[in-house]
Amino acid sequence: MVKLGPVLKFLGCQNDTWGVSALVVTDAADAVPVLAVAELGPTQAVQLAHLAHTGSAVWRFDFAIAQTAARHTVAYTLNGVPSALQVPAKGVQPALAYASCNGFSDPKLMKQVKDKNALWARMARLHDGVDTIRGRKFGRSGHPSVVPSQMFQTADGWVFVMAQMPKFWMLLIDAIGAPHLKDDARFA
Repeated sequence: MVKLGPVLKFLGCQNDTWGVSALVVTDAADAVPVLAVAELGPTQAVQLAHLAHTGSAVWRFDFAIAQTAARHTVAYTLNGVPSALQVPAKGVQPALAYASCNGFSDPKLMKQVKDKNALWARMARLHDGVDTIRGRKFGRSGHPSVVPSQMFQTADGWVFVMAQMPKFWMLLIDAIGAPHLKDDARFA
């Protein structure tokens, strides 16, 4: 039985090929899960952990999808259950989003609103460039209120940077080799 997943992770794009990872948690007694990508067939399962205290096994699948001239849908199955993901056209930035708890700090609060998916709908409108925040359109790159949380073009492609907390900002500064930014008042 699949307990969680697949949770997809974008691993980057090199040579017009999208890297994708899928994380899956199953019952430890179950057989190795099978993730099959329509364009590739079955992918290799790697067991990351056996969690005896929960009776679970954690699995990872990595695969690569070639980009084409137009955005396309990639069908895949996990233990026979169908799903799909979108791969953007060559030269087009990926459109990614993450949200937790649908915007509610307490599930009881969901009962007090008419449209429980209002935040998802707003994010879709922002993503499509239809809606604005304080008159500004955002389109398909960044988070509308948290920086950095967006795509940046580099010398050899695109990278998604997300450092939403001070501790992650400090880790990012170290990772990019720019310790001078720690004391820069513009980023305080």
